[in-house]
Amino acid sequence: MILRARIYGIARPQGSKRAFRWQARDGRSGVSLVESSGENLKSWRSAVRDAARDARPPQLIEGPVQLTLVFYLKAPKSRKGMPLAPTKRPDLSKLARAIEDELTGVWFHDDSQIVQALLEKRWDLPTPQDVDLNNTATHYQPGVFIECGPYPPGVL
Repeated sequence: MILRARIYGIARPQGSKRAFRWQARDGRSGVSLVESSGENLKSWRSAVRDAARDARPPQLIEGPVQLTLVFYLKAPKSRKGMPLAPTKRPDLSKLARAIEDELTGVWFHDDSQIVQALLEKRWDLPTPQDVDLNNTATHYQPGVFIECGPYPPGVL
């Protein structure tokens, strides 16, 4: 069983957690954890969650999981000096974390089940190889392609 979903939109990274020490005037002190996120992240995660639910399997994947995430990022307007693939922010691992969190409990029990992951950032432009494969133009809109299944492939 291989699950697939394509979500269109601007992919948002999961924010970093930061710890802050605090001390009250009465002498109490502690540490607070704050995760940076915004309204854009909430709407992106909601879109991912909705797409994952639409492709929900009859039962969650048990055991080890393989995951492929291909993020299509908006290409710069000027192609002059543009790198072959996006090398600036957002960070690939933070983009993946937001997706993994939304697939937890929908496609698999916990993201700790992921034992193999292929993560990729591409521009939202077709490459010569893609044109040879007759992919449609909608494939190159910003967003993410997700593929997930049991690991090793083809065993279950």
